[in-house]
Amino acid sequence: MIHALALVETSFVAAGAQVWQFASVIRCAMVGERTSIGPYTKVDGAQIGSDCRIEDHCSINPGTVIGDRVFVGPGVRFCNDLWPSTDKEGFESPTRPTVIVEDDVSIGAGAIILPGVRIGKGALVAAGAVVGKSVAPGVVYRRNDWKALQRPADWPKRRMRYVA
Repeated sequence: MIHALALVETSFVAAGAQVWQFASVIRCAMVGERTSIGPYTKVDGAQIGSDCRIEDHCSINPGTVIGDRVFVGPGVRFCNDLWPSTDKEGFESPTRPTVIVEDDVSIGAGAIILPGVRIGKGALVAAGAVVGKSVAPGVVYRRNDWKALQRPADWPKRRMRYVA
């Protein structure tokens, strides 16, 4: 399903994928089966696996490779240039991955993933984190490079906690 108000300029959107209103999937981007691309999200020349959920207002730039069953929260940014500038001198569109997200990863809202980072299988990146170093498989990565050894076994029960 490609919403009538989405911009899709690639033929690499697999069966069962959903691209919602005002999303852009451009420059040879690849979207896997049953993956949902939320409103106002830009997927520019990136590769996204199957069964992923990409929430609204994300920026997924060239060189980003996302595995299967990955959750990307609202407003997440994947960066591909360590020294951004208004000119393009010294910058070419990436021909190899700049950010790799392995299978079964969850990335919280507003996280920023810097170039050169690999997020290991099953890792969890907290909302608002700035990830400048690779994250080992299964690790919970919070802000300021703080890491926990693994997700708690009862994490599904802890998901929905509201202010009383």
